[in-house]
Amino acid sequence: MFSNLDNLRPGLKALVSALREDYPYASVLAVEDSWRRWSVSRQGVNIDASGFGGGSGYVVRVFDGVGCAEYSFNRFSKESIPEIKAL
Repeated sequence: MFSNLDNLRPGLKALVSALREDYPYASVLAVEDSWRRWSVSRQGVNIDASGFGGGSGYVVRVFDGVGCAEYSFNRFSKESIPEIKAL
């Protein structure tokens, strides 16, 4: 169903592992929007897949024992892990 996220799953797991080298807690939230628009009205629920827009989004959250920080981005590849970790 979400083939792009399924393909990125190993890289996202590697990102979390890399972040856990520096932080006791790290997580990634990944979202894929497959060009769908939902609307709810008195007439019912409408789902439109006519090219309204879409894409992927990611949020990394880390906790250092004192506070947490988040970083969001729209593109991810396994090669970007060192750059993300440096932030």
